[in-house]
Amino acid sequence: MRLPHLPVSYSFSLAALLVEAIILFFVIYFGVHTLNERMGAQAQKNALRLKSMLTQSLAEPLVRKDYSQLTNIIRSNIISGAIDFAIIYNSKGNPTVREGAVPHLAQSDLSHTNVMEAIDQGSPYFVTRAPIRLGDVQYGTLRFGIPIQHLYEARIALVTRYLQVGLAVLLFSIGTFVLIGRLFRNKLINIARQIEKGHLYERQDEFADLTRTFNTLITKELDTQTRLREHKELLEETVKERTQELARLASVDSLTNIANRRTLDDFLEKEWQRRARSGGWLSLIMLDVDHFKQYNDHYGHQAGDECLVAIAWVLKEVTRRPSDLVARYGGEEFTCVLSNTPLEGALSVANTIQTQIKELALPHEASLVDPHVTMSIGVASCLPKGKEGGAVLLAIADKCLYLAKREGRNCIRSRQLDFGTDLASGQLS
Repeated sequence: MRLPHLPVSYSFSLAALLVEAIILFFVIYFGVHTLNERMGAQAQKNALRLKSMLTQSLAEPLVRKDYSQLTNIIRSNIISGAIDFAIIYNSKGNPTVREGAVPHLAQSDLSHTNVMEAIDQGSPYFVTRAPIRLGDVQYGTLRFGIPIQHLYEARIALVTRYLQVGLAVLLFSIGTFVLIGRLFRNKLINIARQIEKGHLYERQDEFADLTRTFNTLITKELDTQTRLREHKELLEETVKERTQELARLASVDSLTNIANRRTLDDFLEKEWQRRARSGGWLSLIMLDVDHFKQYNDHYGHQAGDECLVAIAWVLKEVTRRPSDLVARYGGEEFTCVLSNTPLEGALSVANTIQTQIKELALPHEASLVDPHVTMSIGVASCLPKGKEGGAVLLAIADKCLYLAKREGRNCIRSRQLDFGTDLASGQLS
C-alpha cells in the first residue's frame, strides 16, 4: 500500500514544525529546571541566614529563661512573615515556647534537609531545626517553619508563562508555514521587506495580525519578568532589614538597650589584643546595685527594671567616647570597658558614675546602706601583654567589686595589675 503523496511544501512544513516542537520542549524543560534550582538555592541561602540570626538573638534570653522576650522575638518574626511557627526546646528536650498556627506540625518531629526537599514533598513550609548556643554550651534547640508558598506560586507562574510563550511561538509557526506552503510566498517576502524597513503594522492581512499578537505576548512576558525582578529585589531588601534587626537583637540587652554579655566578651578580647600590639592602658569598671534583691521585693520587679534602665542611662552619659563600651553583665551588674585609660582616669569615671547615681536620688528604703540606690564598684587597670586575654582583667575587677561589697558597699575598690607579681600570685592586697 502506497502512502499518500504530500506536496513538498507540506512535508517541509511538517518536518520543520516537528523539529521546532522538540526544540521548544527542551528549551522549556531546561529553562524551568534551571530557574527552579536557582530559586531553591536562593531560598536555602536565605533560610540559613535566618536560622543563624534567630539562634543568636534567642541564645541570651534562653540562658536567662526570659520567656517573655523569647516569645516576643518569635512573634515579631511570625508577624513579619519570616516564619510560620516556632518551638523552643530547653537542654532537656522539653518545649518551653510554642508560637504559630500549625499544631499538626508543632506536635510532630518533622524537619527537612533543605528547601527543595520541602518543595518536592508539597509542604507549605520548610521545617528546620538548629541548636541554640552561647559560647560552646548548647542551651536548647529551635525548630521553626519558613513559608515557601511563594516558591510554588513563582514556579507555577514560570511554567505557565513558558508554556504560553511556547504555544504562541508554535501557533505562529504553524500559521506561517501553512501560509508559506499554499498562498503567500510572495507576500512573506514583502512582509520581510516591510519588517526590515521598520513598518511592521502597515499591513492589514493575516500575517500582520499574527505578528501583532506575537508582539503583544512578548511585551506581556517582558512586563512579567520586570515585575518578578522587582518583587525579588523587594524580598531581598526585606530579608536584609530583618537580618540587621536580628543582628542588633543578638548584641544588645533588650531591657537597657546597651551591649549584652556576648558583645562585652567579644569587645574586651579584641581590645585586649589591640592594646597588647600597640600599647596603652586598658581599664575595666564592674558595678553592682547594692541590695537589689531587697529593692525588687520592696518596690516590685517593674520598678526594678526602671531602676536598671536609669542606671544604664547614667553609664552611657558618663562614658561617651566611641572607644568605650558599656554593657549589662547580668542581673544588676554592669561593666564599662575604657580603652587607653590608666587607673587614675578609670577611678575618675567611677567617681563620676557614683556621684550621678547619687544625684538620681532613687528611693531604696529596703537598703542597709543608704535610703537611696547606691552601687559598689570594682576597678582594674593594666598594660595588656601576651595572650592572657581580657578575662584576666574582668576577673580582677570582679575581685575588687567583691572587696567593695565586703567592706560595706557604696564604695570603690581598685587594682592596677603588674604582670610580674599580681598575675603570678592571683592575690589582691
